[in-house]
Order: sequence, then structure tokens, then C-alpha cells
Amino acid sequence: MNKAIAYAAFGITACLTLLGCAAPKQTFVDPITDKPAAWSSTLPTQELKDASRYPWWQALENPRLDSLVDQAFAQNTSVARSAKAVQLANQQLNTVKLGWLPSLTLFGGRITGNTSLFFQGLPIPVSDVGNFVGILPNYFINLFRLPYEQRQAMELVDVARAQMLAVRLAIAGEVVSAYALALSAQQELVLLRELSGRIARQERLLTDLQSVGMASQSMVNQVKAQQSGIKGQMALARANAVAARNALNILVRNPLGTELASDSLKNVAVGEQIAQQTPAAVLNTRPDIVAQRAKVLAVTTGIDVQTMLLAPTLDFNALRTNISTQTNSLGASSNANFTAGYAGLVLEPRVFGLIETSKLQAQDALLAYVQTVDRALSEVDDAMAALDGQLENLDALKQQVNTLEATVRDLRALHEAQLASELRVLEAEIETIIAKMSLTQARAQTTLAYAALQQSMGIGVLYDTDNLALNNGLIEKLADEKAH
Repeated sequence: MNKAIAYAAFGITACLTLLGCAAPKQTFVDPITDKPAAWSSTLPTQELKDASRYPWWQALENPRLDSLVDQAFAQNTSVARSAKAVQLANQQLNTVKLGWLPSLTLFGGRITGNTSLFFQGLPIPVSDVGNFVGILPNYFINLFRLPYEQRQAMELVDVARAQMLAVRLAIAGEVVSAYALALSAQQELVLLRELSGRIARQERLLTDLQSVGMASQSMVNQVKAQQSGIKGQMALARANAVAARNALNILVRNPLGTELASDSLKNVAVGEQIAQQTPAAVLNTRPDIVAQRAKVLAVTTGIDVQTMLLAPTLDFNALRTNISTQTNSLGASSNANFTAGYAGLVLEPRVFGLIETSKLQAQDALLAYVQTVDRALSEVDDAMAALDGQLENLDALKQQVNTLEATVRDLRALHEAQLASELRVLEAEIETIIAKMSLTQARAQTTLAYAALQQSMGIGVLYDTDNLALNNGLIEKLADEKAH
């Protein structure tokens, strides 16, 4: 009995030890050797200690926007689903680990008959009445294949983690963009109402001038046409405001119709210095590239998983039974015990096909990785140029508005001195309002370009994920025990 207990304890200890064992992690060999040293465009650079954890949206210095991003991280459905995908991948890993444990069969029964019967696993014939109970532990394992299955499952967990980071980064960009568009639409409505009022005043002045022969009907008609166009623009602006507001509410899980707090795009301003990363750093932190690397490793490990189908399997089992029989009114009890172990080798021709399929999948995964890198580098370079252009356009429009506002002030002063007509003042005010509308749109487009650049560079990809880290372009879980 003591020996059996010792064997059982040894078996349990061995199984628990094997639960943490996996094949060694492979080294990722990057097929891309020629990487750009710099981007085509240059922007004033903000020095960062750790770009991967930098919350770039906070550089816009808008507390309301910061709270909306945090709310999206906590409540957004896509973020929740990406986190659930990580849990699912971890559960699949745990399922693979359970392959290190033995199975256990318990059986028992009662047999009634009027003749002697023989049952598989029972050492004596049973007649009249027979009661039996038994336990059959079995340990069937491919010691060569299971470590690679476990390693592949671990790499698929890394894929899920990287994809979760990509979703979080994308949601942050969408929240910033939706917020900027919603504010822009609101401000456009305000400016359009102001413009409509100025044009209405202009129409009244021209009508009065027409009555004394100082203005033509065509001039009045032209102003009326402008007013009709303004009405159409206001309708579209209202629709855009609703769409942007709804998009933002869906992202942060607010009820549809929830109004934005009073704010201005002037309070969502892109700073003079922009958080940036070098091309090499982008390739190591951008989550879609990190995910693709993990996929390459997982698919490459899949070659070993299929190859180890050709390795021998081990099967250990034992039988422990207690049998009570009654023959010719005489009762008897006996035990039937045995242990067995053997190795088996199955040569299945289809395994070679599976191996070749895995090799092709690994080659395709490498091509997909190269494609992902090419797309990422192009996106960042395009985003750099776009933001550079938007910033220059924004500065030009600010100067234009400042000049027009100065002109309006001068004309008002001249009008008060009766040196300029009210109609001329209205024309200048209308021109200024139109320029302000262009400036409002430019502010929104600049914010969108800024968000696109930060997202494409992978800035802030690890924000609020203290349990994860990036090391040489691969994702790691901190405080995680290393596999054997």
C-alpha cells in the first residue's frame, strides 16, 4: 500500500511539473533587412521616455477628451471582445496543458444470471449474482508532440494580446477623431447661423438700395441664392453633427442622443512638438506587426507539431477492481489488479501531407508579415506628410482670419466715421465668417491627421496595460513564469 501511495505521489508530481513544460521559444528571423533610417517628412519632435506607454491624446490638453478615451477603454464593445479573445486563447492554452494529465475511468455494476459468464477485465466467471467495482487510470501521451502544441498555444496567446492592443489603439484614435468632428460640426452650425444673419441683413440693404435705383435685381437675387445655399449647408451640418455625436456615443457606450459638453476645437489643439518614433522603433511597437510576428512563430511551430505525429506515443494504464460473486448460494470476493505500459508508433502517410501544408502556411505567414511591414511604413510616411501639410494649411488659415478680422475692424471704424458703407462692412464680415469655417474644418482635419500619425506609429500602444511589455518586437507578459 505504501508503495502504491509513493507511485501515485510520484505520478502526480511528475504531471504537475510537466504542466508548465513547453518547447523552447523560437527566435524570430526577420526577412526584412533593408529598413528606412528616417521618414520622408520632418516634424518638431517631442522627446519621450517610453513611446509605447505615452497617452498621445493627452497632448491635446482636453480633460473631457481624456475622460472619453478612458471611458472607451473601459466600456467599448470592441475592446471588451478583444480582451475576451485573450481569455479564450489562454483557455485554449490551459486545455492543451491538460494533455499532460492522465485520464481516469471508474466503473461498477451488478450482474444477474443463471449461468457462468465471462466479462472482459474480470478474472473469474460470474454466475447468479455478481457485483463489481473498478478504477482504471490511463496515461496516454506523445511526449514529443505535446511540448510543441503547448508552445504554439502560447504563441497564439501572444497573437491575441497584440490584436487586443491594436484594437485599443484604434479605439483611442476613433474617439479623438469623432470628438473633433463632432465639435467641428457644432461650430460650423454656429458660424452658418451667423453667416445666414449677415446675408439676411445684406439682402435687406440691397432691397432698400434697389427701391431707390442704387442696386439691381440681379444683385438681390444673387444674395437670395446664397441664403438658399446656406440653408442647405446648415441641414448637412446638422446631419453631420448628429452622425459624429452618435459615433462618439457608440464608441464610449453612452446612450444615443447624449449631448457633448460645451467645448471648442480651440481646446483640442495639436501642439508644436509631435510624439514620434523612428522606423525601426515603429516596427517593434506597432501592434499589427507584433501580432504578425507572433503568427509567424505560431505557424512555424505548427510544422513541429505535425512532424511529431511521427514520434512514438506512450500508454500507461492500471486496473484495480473488487468483485463480489455468488455461485450456488456461496459468496466470494476477489480483486483483479494489473499495470501495463507500452510505446506505440503509427506511420500515417497523410502526416507528410500535413507537414508540407504547415511549411506552406509558414511561408505565407512570412509574406503576410512583409506585407504588413510595407503597409505600416507607407502609412506612417503618408501620415507624416499629411500632418505636415495640415499644420501648414492651418497656419495659413489662421493668418488669413487674423487679416480679415483686422479688415473688419478697420471698416467698422470707417463706417462709424461715415467713410465706408454698411454694405461694405457686411461683405467683409461675410468673407471673415467663411474663412472661419475653413479654419474650423482645418482644425478638425489637423486633429484627425495627428490621430492617424500617432496610431500608425504605435504611440501609446501599451497605455494602461502594465502587465504587458514589448521586447525586440515581441509581446511578453510581465511577472510570468518562464516555461521549461
